Amino acid sequence: VSKYMQSVTPNGDEGWNTAFVVWCFTYNEAMKTQLSEARNAGNPRDFLNVLASQGYVINGQTEKQMPGDIVFFDFGEHKGAQACGIVFNIDINKGLVYSIEGDFEARVKTVARYINDVMSYARITETRIYLLTGNIGKNGSLQDLQKELILAGYKVLGGKYLVDPGRPDQGEIRYFNSGAREQAKKIASLMQTKYPGQIYTPKQYVASTAKPGYIEIWLGR
Repeated sequence: VSKYMQSVTPNGDEGWNTAFVVWCFTYNEAMKTQLSEARNAGNPRDFLNVLASQGYVINGQTEKQMPGDIVFFDFGEHKGAQACGIVFNIDINKGLVYSIEGDFEARVKTVARYINDVMSYARITETRIYLLTGNIGKNGSLQDLQKELILAGYKVLGGKYLVDPGRPDQGEIRYFNSGAREQAKKIASLMQTKYPGQIYTPKQYVASTAKPGYIEIWLGR
């Protein structure tokens, strides 16, 4: 249990239920950076609020829940989320969701809970960054930036020079799904610090082929 509790700052009497889920998702330095605020959430209510503020909470009416999603339960005894776990399976016919949870006599187990007790779902995808520039003279800058982002805990897929007249002359942070919005803002802030005087605007684009968590840093021309 102690290894899970090290993942969060305890806050409340919910035991290590939340700590277990945070521990599962902060499995490497990139995810620790991405979910740094979640490490201050020691109970399901605070954890849900953090994920909601970062755009990870999904609309259960329009998006199909999947194994690996985080599920929050409200049993009607108090107001707000009282427990959380990781979705293992959903049986619509029986009205049950099976979630992997901690806080059971120092054991992790799969628990069957009623779908009617589900308060919210959240879906977390690892941020993956690709670097692009419209100025071939900035290829060296791509390599330096890649090293800095990796040191900061981000996963960088690579970078290249690109001829694309449709892109702006100035820098831009492109993201392709709402769940990456907050990460795009953080990356934009980091870029402003590295390149003072230059503007890096986070902007969402539609691309059916872009996987969740994918972000592009465009250095401009």
